[in-house]
Amino acid sequence: MVKLDNTQATAVPAQAAPKPVPPKAAPRPQAKPQAQPISKPKFKPRVVKTQPEPKNSDVVVTILKAERERRLQVAKYEADQQEMRKQHDSFTKKILEQAVEKMKKLAEYISDNTHLIARDYEVHEATNRVTVKIYDSVTGEVIREVPGNDFLDRVHKMEQLMGLMFDKLV
Repeated sequence: MVKLDNTQATAVPAQAAPKPVPPKAAPRPQAKPQAQPISKPKFKPRVVKTQPEPKNSDVVVTILKAERERRLQVAKYEADQQEMRKQHDSFTKKILEQAVEKMKKLAEYISDNTHLIARDYEVHEATNRVTVKIYDSVTGEVIREVPGNDFLDRVHKMEQLMGLMFDKLV
């Protein structure tokens, strides 16, 4: 830069004014370092095509083949389900036939032997509940008593103890 003085016609080099230096900002303690920008590769990778691009008709054929395969799988699944239902029905029918056969044998046994079994109904005096005694009519031996006298005696004793703890039943 040349500075011209009015009195003299000589060129005096001008001193460049120093640029003000901005103060450096202190780094924040929580600031994360910035990632360096990824440089672009210097060479372009070569693309190798193994198969030619499919045409629209090839795509349609592929879709039709996939749909046919799916329908075959669904038909096979439905056939398997129907076969399983048949097996289950035959198994259930077999079990029911066995149960009916056992019930017939039990009914026959009961009808043949009921004249040997007698029943007697009684009322337990303390609790006023009905008891059933099943006994052999030939020997007079008690086979079963429902509910038993000892059980009803315990129920009566608990009712008495509840009377001591509570004034009345609701």
